[in-house]
Amino acid sequence: MPVGIVTKIPISKLKLLENNPRKIDKDQFQKLCESLLKDPDYLLNRPVLVHDVDGKFYVYAGNQRVRAAKKLGWKEIPCMVEVDLKQEVIEERILKDNKTYGS
Repeated sequence: MPVGIVTKIPISKLKLLENNPRKIDKDQFQKLCESLLKDPDYLLNRPVLVHDVDGKFYVYAGNQRVRAAKKLGWKEIPCMVEVDLKQEVIEERILKDNKTYGS
């Protein structure tokens, strides 16, 4: 798997963050789905951030985008894959990523 570049990964291989700090209601989720349908290439500019740990892909930023893509029936999604990330870097990026469509 290429590291540090955007690559498409099957949604079925992604493990979502169990304690995702982002909360999103039905209306916000629907708006996110509509936004992805309107401009799917947006995900190339803001891919899901994934930490590769021994070949397992843990999503630490973009959990709601993955859920929306799955609801839309997409089979894969653009991801930026990284390895050997420190937990504090992951936590910082989680906070930075939570800008829209939720609280």
